[in-house]
Amino acid sequence: MQSNSIRTLLAATVAITATFSAVPAISGSETVRDHRTKVTVRDHRAKRTTETVVVGQGEKPCEYGENTLVKMGYRLIRAYDCSGAVFHYTAVNDTVVVRAAMSSHTGQIRVETIGILTH
Repeated sequence: MQSNSIRTLLAATVAITATFSAVPAISGSETVRDHRTKVTVRDHRAKRTTETVVVGQGEKPCEYGENTLVKMGYRLIRAYDCSGAVFHYTAVNDTVVVRAAMSSHTGQIRVETIGILTH
């Protein structure tokens, strides 16, 4: 009985030792292929020396805002800043003086009251 337990213990010790021992699987003369995927990180920023960004006036012309304000019922429309991303106007509706700003990209107009005309 004791010999069986010694044999079992010896077999377990040999199995554990064989598992953890570093033995080369292939001799040095054969080539081994690595089938793991290679990850390549490319950074294009290092190659750029100068970068020019061209900013246009947008899609809508300054007259588009004037025409829109006329359709909204305003008169005496004056465009005083038609450059950049936002165009600016002043206009009168009855006795109310307003300031308008239009996005040159989308054509969206924001109107705010700046005063009242009195006669």
